[in-house]
Amino acid sequence: MNNIEIYSVRNEHMNDVIELLQSISEYRPMYIDHDIIWSEYSSQKNVFGVVAFIGSRLVGFGSILIEIKLRGGRVGHIEEIVSHPGLRNQGVGKAIVEALNKIARERDCYKLVLACEESVRPFYEGLLFQSNGVSMKKLI
Repeated sequence: MNNIEIYSVRNEHMNDVIELLQSISEYRPMYIDHDIIWSEYSSQKNVFGVVAFIGSRLVGFGSILIEIKLRGGRVGHIEEIVSHPGLRNQGVGKAIVEALNKIARERDCYKLVLACEESVRPFYEGLLFQSNGVSMKKLI
């Protein structure tokens, strides 16, 4: 297994992260909007992003939104887990999810939730996530 290091995402990672995300999403922001997007993203107090590196190469990204529920509990919503296509099944995604799990525990979340494609369901089940109902979306 490769030596995977996890860090908090920073503005300087943005271009590499956006390129990685192209492997799981068609949406690509315009380059001229990156500074505005970073400013808005990084100003959110309950959103945390992490990047995975092998050596000096950025090879993965993931984020978590900590939602404070009306009854006072906290739920971590995991989003955008992505690893470099050439390094899938090599522990990058697992390291990212474990780092996000640690963030959730540090912020007293009582559960983590995520939505995923059926094709990656076994990956998340291997990390002890369980199916729980149906995930739906509406693009607007």
